[in-house]
Amino acid sequence: METNLSIMYQKHWQDCHKAVCSIIFYGKTGSKLLGVTGFRVGNRVVTDDLIYSLQDAIQVKIRFYEEDGNKVFKEIILSYNEFQAILPERSDFENMGFAYFSLPQEILAGTTSLELCNKCNSVIGKEAFTISYQYDQNGLAMKSALVSSNFFNDRGLSYIQFDGTVRPGTSGSPLIDFDEGKVIGIVANKELHIVKTYREILKNVDNNLSILEKVKGKWFIEDVDPIQVLIVNQNQIKHLSKEFFSNFAVKAGYALEVNHLREQLENYSDSDIELDQEPLAD
Repeated sequence: METNLSIMYQKHWQDCHKAVCSIIFYGKTGSKLLGVTGFRVGNRVVTDDLIYSLQDAIQVKIRFYEEDGNKVFKEIILSYNEFQAILPERSDFENMGFAYFSLPQEILAGTTSLELCNKCNSVIGKEAFTISYQYDQNGLAMKSALVSSNFFNDRGLSYIQFDGTVRPGTSGSPLIDFDEGKVIGIVANKELHIVKTYREILKNVDNNLSILEKVKGKWFIEDVDPIQVLIVNQNQIKHLSKEFFSNFAVKAGYALEVNHLREQLENYSDSDIELDQEPLAD
């Protein structure tokens, strides 16, 4: 027999899942370079500012999913140059950790829009949930969350710490108040120590590879180029790091408080944004 709690979760999923999408970046060989979550507010898609960091991407696919969280009912395919053309200047967001871009209403037809919480607060013990892209399974998942703490990062931005499973792909997903069904935060994986460590490893490996490429082929030991061996070793470290990162799961996450997004949207307000009304539906 279904409980009231189960029925509420099902209703929230039905109400919210068509407003959440994946944003996936592909390289020259068709390999997946990065996948993050986005969610619609008006005709804007809000996500993590990681979308500015994929300079070697070739193609971007934005996908909205059916009720099963797996089948795609809307796919928007853009070249990376086309995607860059719809992005605001990164400086517009003042390093707040999120970004958004606009899409025409006709392209978004069939999707829904989430409402940003105006009077919600992130008191410790509050029930919430996330709807996020699953990097390894290529679909959406709903996860329960419990607000466990509040803190400010080194840039003075306010964050909500929540207990709940966090996996690759969840950056940019909405943290939604369970009672109100409205967004209270934007999940930011990069505030996790494991993500910071991973990106530092990749940065060091790329620096090492750049140096090694400059001296490759300049000397040999018994017909073996030791620099080439080191290059192979560095690429193996990079590959193993990516494999580890794509399969990590932690039991706590961080979400930037939605007030930062609300203030940004109010500064650039126009007729497509409904901050205090019921969610839009086409």
